[in-house]
Amino acid sequence: MAPVITEDELPPIEDYLKDEGPSYDKIPDSESKGVQDDDDSEYDFDDYSDEKSKAGDPDDFSDMEPTDPMEEDGFMDEQSDNQMPDFNSFMRPHVGPKVDYWANVEKLLQEEKAEFLHRDPDVIHLENFLTTAECMQLVQLHEKVFSEREDPPNWCFADEGWLKGMLAEEQLTNKANIFTITDSMRFERSCVKGADVHNRLTQKLPYSGSTWVPRGENKLVDQIEWRLEEDYGLPRDYAYHSQFIKYRNGQQYKHHFDCSAEAQSQGAENDRLATVIIYLSDVKEGGETDFPELKLKVKPKRGSALIFKNLDKKGRCDLRTLHSGESPKSGVKYIYQHWYHQRIILPSYTQDYVLCDNTFSCREYVHSNATRTATKLMKSGEAARPNIKKAVEFYKQAVLAQPNHGIALLFAGDSMAQLQKSVEALGFFERHLKLHPKSIDANFIAASLLQDKGDVGKAITLLKRVLSVSPKDTDALYNIATLYAQGKRAKEAASALKSLVQVNPKDGDAHAFLAEVLQGLGDKEGAKKHMKEAKKNRSRSRS
Repeated sequence: MAPVITEDELPPIEDYLKDEGPSYDKIPDSESKGVQDDDDSEYDFDDYSDEKSKAGDPDDFSDMEPTDPMEEDGFMDEQSDNQMPDFNSFMRPHVGPKVDYWANVEKLLQEEKAEFLHRDPDVIHLENFLTTAECMQLVQLHEKVFSEREDPPNWCFADEGWLKGMLAEEQLTNKANIFTITDSMRFERSCVKGADVHNRLTQKLPYSGSTWVPRGENKLVDQIEWRLEEDYGLPRDYAYHSQFIKYRNGQQYKHHFDCSAEAQSQGAENDRLATVIIYLSDVKEGGETDFPELKLKVKPKRGSALIFKNLDKKGRCDLRTLHSGESPKSGVKYIYQHWYHQRIILPSYTQDYVLCDNTFSCREYVHSNATRTATKLMKSGEAARPNIKKAVEFYKQAVLAQPNHGIALLFAGDSMAQLQKSVEALGFFERHLKLHPKSIDANFIAASLLQDKGDVGKAITLLKRVLSVSPKDTDALYNIATLYAQGKRAKEAASALKSLVQVNPKDGDAHAFLAEVLQGLGDKEGAKKHMKEAKKNRSRSRS
């Protein structure tokens, strides 16, 4: 058995990751080959990646007045996954449909002869998913990021009554101002801050420490996402940020659900379909993942992985998946955790805090310095709206601080598109799409820019990608039909328009367009039918 990790055995903080460890080739070929455009030529935005368009070039904002965005707490606490900004932008309040990809996951796991610890709900155990060296590298990564935490952190509570009770008990009521934030799951949290509050609450409420590592920040973390997708069908575009958690003796996460039990009767808008846990350390005693309803306890074993489905066959939270992260009775427990949602998501970036949830468990959530700085710059950009020129300079600074900040890249691209700087916008979108290749808004806006520039094949490629995720996206269907018609590909244009009017039978413009295309194809009866629909629905046509 591999030796148990103790804190004394870990390297000193200054020796922690500089992206060292096992050396990896490039992310698998599907990442590096580029996307094939409609004419089967390589699609890589090569025309839009010159030196002038590189996002984050310091020369881009050398004339910007000094700013101090760091005074404001948090960022995008109102900007949750799949929630579009409320200011003017080219982004649309549109999300892809729910997808149940578990059948494919189950099939691939069975082919790998994985150990099913429980069926319905499925709980699967994988031996030796990571090597000892990989586990140690991830432990070091967690410790490196956690060492950059802001001190003291804000404390936030799911239950304001619990918070007020704690403050009264510690005679801190007059010393603490309660404020409210909305977290990444759109839940309101009551919060307090200050050194006195932190010191007192720390003595009363033991909490585990966790770190977020968004895509693009670490090669090994990205590689793990690829392995989970390529080998087991867990799609990374449906996944939240990778999370690392450390438990000492006395620290635990009490019985809880990874899905939205509150919405169990009708199902949540975008619930967590599956969870992956990878154990990064051995634990001599304690530290199990406990499923009381399944009468199942899984002991941590370094390098092994646990995959379980959170939702039932109707897509609702399966209450039998209640589970806990038990406290280690000796040693230290480290895990990697990843949640997979029902819909494509662009993970949000929230402020760092200690959160005590409705299970009466507390955990600190920490981002790296670079990500935290970029997130605060993004908040300043949001506050600068509707002055788009000022806002975009903050977005550029955010990208300079953290070049792989997915939301900063998206907002910078959107802002540049509004300023009619298409080359710069496409540069930002290229980088965003390397991280989030199925991002609906980035693909759609970039396709529109390429369409305006006459790059029809590339525009079609991106619109096809939108439709692969969201086949009922009427804007994408209309635009791709327009491109096909311009390219004298009437049959493809007609097919797209027929799909569109099935989705929205009252789209008068689509009916008129389809009638014109069918007339050209010699289908006079079809043209007559859709022209009649166009006249009937003209007052309710596309904007």
